[in-house]
Amino acid sequence: MSELNLFVSVGGTATEQQEVFVRAVEDRLRSEGLIPHTVGRNTISADSPLKAVTQLLDNCCATVVIALERMYFPAGNKS
Repeated sequence: MSELNLFVSVGGTATEQQEVFVRAVEDRLRSEGLIPHTVGRNTISADSPLKAVTQLLDNCCATVVIALERMYFPAGNKS
């Protein structure tokens, strides 16, 4: 099976749990013959981040989006 480039859209991890999760997803993708590419994680560019993303998207066959929690509010503020 030939390996295929895959764009992974994920922001910086905020906790160790998030980092472990993202690494597990990347490892699983690799085990399926996919090569994950993420700006700032394993693809570095001197260009603006958006330009780097556009270039990666042009060279990848698919995209995976990982949305990570940044803030948690168990209840709203009663003003």
